[in-house]
Amino acid sequence: MDLRYTYDHNIVIFHDETICGRRIRELKLKEAKRLDEDLITLPELITWLRSRGLRPLLKLDKKERVNDYEILEEVKDYPGKILVNLEVNFKPHPLPYLKLDNFELEYGHSSLNPYENLSRAISFGAKVVSLTWPFLDEVVVRKAHERGLRVDVYYPRELNIDEESLFRIVKLGVDYLTIKDPILVSEILRKMR
Repeated sequence: MDLRYTYDHNIVIFHDETICGRRIRELKLKEAKRLDEDLITLPELITWLRSRGLRPLLKLDKKERVNDYEILEEVKDYPGKILVNLEVNFKPHPLPYLKLDNFELEYGHSSLNPYENLSRAISFGAKVVSLTWPFLDEVVVRKAHERGLRVDVYYPRELNIDEESLFRIVKLGVDYLTIKDPILVSEILRKMR
C-alpha cells in the first residue's frame, strides 16, 4: 500500500501522486475524498480490518516523506504482520519500527538492478528484498533465499500480466507478488492448476 500525505496531514493509501490531475499533497482529506470516493486513510483501513477480524500482511510503501513515527502510531496495535519498504529516495529510518514484534523491513527500488537491491537489502538488515519484473532471474532469487531473505516481485503497473509471465514468476520460487490486479492473478493461477 502506497502511503501519502494530504495537505491537512492525513496518511492516505493511494498509488498515484495525483487525483483527477490534482496533487494529493495539496488537497485536504475532504477534497481528496470528494474526488475519489474510494480513498481511504491508514487509520480507516486498520479500523476496518480489525472490525472484521482480518489480519493480512500490510505492505507499506512510503511514496513521499511520510513520518515513520506517525506510521508507527497508526499501526502499533495491528495484530497482523507489517512489512515496510525502505525506498532509497526517502531514506526512512527503521528504528521506530523495531519496537513492533510483527514488523519486518523490505528493501527494493525499481531503478536499481536486482543484485544491487539484494546487496542493499542485506546491508540494511531487511528480511525481504523487492525485485522488479522482468529484471530478475533464478540466480538472484536463489542468492536471496540462501541469505535468508524472502523475495517480493514488483510487477509494474505499465505491464499487463499474462499467463506466461506469471508462470515464470511462480517457477522462480518467489515468496510474494506485488501487482495492481490481484483478481486477474487469482484467475490465471486457477487456470494453471
